[in-house]
Amino acid sequence: MRIRHALGTLAAALLMAVALPAASAGAATGALTWYTVGANTGSVDNPEPYLCYELADPEEPVTGGYNGTVFDARLYMDINCGRALVEVRAGDGYETEPVYSVKFYPRHATR
Repeated sequence: MRIRHALGTLAAALLMAVALPAASAGAATGALTWYTVGANTGSVDNPEPYLCYELADPEEPVTGGYNGTVFDARLYMDINCGRALVEVRAGDGYETEPVYSVKFYPRHATR
């Protein structure tokens, strides 16, 4: 009986060790909100770090907003995250020249 209990406890511990990291991988990371020159708004919700996100229609670029994510955000002058313009720290608002895409970085990451 003790062996079965010990094996059951071990199995439960192994299951938790495997399941918990997978659950935290999809954790909420916040939202980057933005507005365009035409006063339209939008957001990038729960972004993944190091991925490029296109923001608005190229005919109506983004000119400001708020970085409510846990990441620093780098804003780009093109839709492919090729020409960086400004970096916005987590928790800061921004007003900028027209930007078209964004990439997110953990706070102390090497860029």
